[in-house]
Amino acid sequence: MATNTTCVGAVQTNVLRISRLTSTFHIDAGASNLYTTDSVIEIVSNPIYGADTDLEQQNGSGDVCVSFSRDGTYKRHDLTMSLCTLDAQLLELLANEILVTSGGNDIGSRFNTEANDQWVCLEAWQSVVEDGSTTGEYVHWIWPKCQFRRGQTTRNNGILTVPLSGKAFFNPNIGLGPAGDWPTTFKEPDSWYIDSSHPAAQCQYQSAATGS
Repeated sequence: MATNTTCVGAVQTNVLRISRLTSTFHIDAGASNLYTTDSVIEIVSNPIYGADTDLEQQNGSGDVCVSFSRDGTYKRHDLTMSLCTLDAQLLELLANEILVTSGGNDIGSRFNTEANDQWVCLEAWQSVVEDGSTTGEYVHWIWPKCQFRRGQTTRNNGILTVPLSGKAFFNPNIGLGPAGDWPTTFKEPDSWYIDSSHPAAQCQYQSAATGS
């Protein structure tokens, strides 16, 4: 374990894990409800706050007699993310797109034109850096309740990337994650802890642990 886990550097985004949530925002245990991928290019996470309150009242001589100021309250995190591969199953899980199958195989997806009513838990692992090199440990990031939609895609002579935009919210029902191994319940978006390993990427659906 890193010698000081409250003061570490982090580089690279190694893998993402996406877990389907139930209608009550618990981990949806079972087959086809989890996906781990190394196709992530970047994730940008931006906290959004309501407008600040700044009030004052002058008296008859023009002096301030009453003033009040309050910071805007937290609303959510806005997320943007890009992937370096087209992955039908991953897009179904992340953006509720419709799988296209042939001969029992998933061969593509249809863009979802309806509002996305599917919620997921998003996790990401970055390598911990100390004294100029990685330690073999990871910063484990958690957004416990998210929705995504696919964004603008450019097709040209370069490599295709797949952008997504989404929102992340507080989730008191997340428990200890899809494998039941978080050290505590991370209800708040953009939370993190130092982890000793990350899950292996697989180009297929996986099962979320029962009872997580």
